[in-house]
Amino acid sequence: MPHSPDGEWFWNGQEWIAARSPDRAWWWDGAGWVPPKAPVPVRFEYQATPWTRRLQLMVVGLTVLGLAVVAITFPTLFNQIVQQSIDRAISSQPGPAPADAAQLHRMMAATMNAALAFALVLSIGLYGVLFLGVWKLWRWVFWYFVVVGFLAVLAIPQDVLYALGLGPYRLPLAFIVPSALQALVWLALSIWMVVLYRRHGTWARRRVPVGNGPRGGLS
Repeated sequence: MPHSPDGEWFWNGQEWIAARSPDRAWWWDGAGWVPPKAPVPVRFEYQATPWTRRLQLMVVGLTVLGLAVVAITFPTLFNQIVQQSIDRAISSQPGPAPADAAQLHRMMAATMNAALAFALVLSIGLYGVLFLGVWKLWRWVFWYFVVVGFLAVLAIPQDVLYALGLGPYRLPLAFIVPSALQALVWLALSIWMVVLYRRHGTWARRRVPVGNGPRGGLS
């Protein structure tokens, strides 16, 4: 006796009758009531769209651009800021002797350099994982860059205050303008990533069924 494609109904020759008992504990197979068959899980896969590769290139390009800006400005701008911070910390001490002040300066500089070296190692590892995630189209990396893009604009008001001399140090406009423009571009990209997610999914990929069977590993 034929059943409907979903197995919920069968044709008795005159009309469609419910193929499951009221408590859904039994199923009519055409000859008698039997325990219901477990539904076969549907396996899904992600199919790329033309925007998938574009998102990868834009995310990697903006990230590399930001790293290049940091690499260019750090030896001059941030090293100067660190030295000024050390000088202020030493000057706030209760009148050390010149020899003691020089020794304290060297100790603080060595500590700061060690902390910066440690941060550099961590950054290399972090960005290595992020670039791998962009290549592999990991979902958590997609959302990481979305959040980073929205948070990037929060640094603009602080940078403007520093440029006006209202912070602990003064930032030149040569640093403020590129940083602000990059933050705005990140914001626009994050908004577009959310739009593409609503249309397709993470990394602009469609989630489509590919048949029955156990679900395979997905990125």
